[in-house]
Amino acid sequence: MFNDIISRPPKMTNEQIVHETNAIMSLASLEDIEFAKSVDYDVQAPLLNVLFTHDILQSKSVMYKCSRYLSKFMREVVSKEKLRWGLERPYVLAERMQIEFKRPYISHSSFDPSYPSGHAAGSRALVYCLLEAYKDEISDEVRIKLFNVSNRIAMSRVQIGVHSLQDIKEGIQLATLTYSKYPLSAI
Repeated sequence: MFNDIISRPPKMTNEQIVHETNAIMSLASLEDIEFAKSVDYDVQAPLLNVLFTHDILQSKSVMYKCSRYLSKFMREVVSKEKLRWGLERPYVLAERMQIEFKRPYISHSSFDPSYPSGHAAGSRALVYCLLEAYKDEISDEVRIKLFNVSNRIAMSRVQIGVHSLQDIKEGIQLATLTYSKYPLSAI
């Protein structure tokens, strides 16, 4: 289904990636780090929490459909692109270059290649699914909150040293391109 989706090549050098990531890591608060830990394995919970706190009804069939879409999207698009580019994660690059990060990386789910970010792509794709599925119930305020949470999930990956800004930018763009061509209603 997603065979025609291809990411753009990365543009930063390994040294730029390490230094940029290290600078962002040093600015992360303890709250940012705790949030990053909480989304290491689950990008859906914080986004669904936005719907719960605004009393937006969640249909199990809609959630199942969104989960199926995410699973297929992550497997067929993001994983394929990670293998295509095979870029090492910032913490791996830093170790190899003998550059010490200001904070140790703390992810337990980051062993595949770095580019593009699956968390950034998956959280953005889920926002698109939710917006389509609940289009009559989601206000502008809730829509903005969903995108803000998705952005926070993406940025948290840089704050813990497992992605660079180019990884999360491409993850978001990949989700946007994919969803514009293959919306939830297409499956």
